[in-house]
Amino acid sequence: MNEETIQTIERLLFEKALRYADLVECFKKERACLTSLEIESLWAVAEEKNRLCAQIEALRSRIALAGSAGEGATVYDPHRILDATPAAQRGLVRNILVRIQKLKKEAEIMRQENRAFIDDSLDFLDEMISILSGEGDAQMLYNSRSRLRRPESLITLSREV
Repeated sequence: MNEETIQTIERLLFEKALRYADLVECFKKERACLTSLEIESLWAVAEEKNRLCAQIEALRSRIALAGSAGEGATVYDPHRILDATPAAQRGLVRNILVRIQKLKKEAEIMRQENRAFIDDSLDFLDEMISILSGEGDAQMLYNSRSRLRRPESLITLSREV
């Protein structure tokens, strides 16, 4: 790869790392909205997350295109990009790629935590509605592993949010 291509890839990778950092911040905002029940703000955060994901995907395509440099391969492969980078610039590219991986993992963990929070909250509300509607009077049962489990509710709340 020539110097100009390397600089373009470095710039695009750095931009991608910034978008992932913004995405992590969105998940933090989402958690705050969930705990304070700010539904309107939650919709705004969801739109921001969608916008950031689209930008990340566009950057991924641009990096793949820049990394192919006329070779015809337009698949984003960080290892191939790192291997094609001259040794002098390889350290910076590796650092950015490691940062991106770290941010991706952090975003995935936060996404899973927020989803679990939503599921737990909806299960709690579902159980409360069952109790208030008189459906919560069923007996507690043991499952196949001899663990106490609650009977399933007939009411299920939408998990759209």
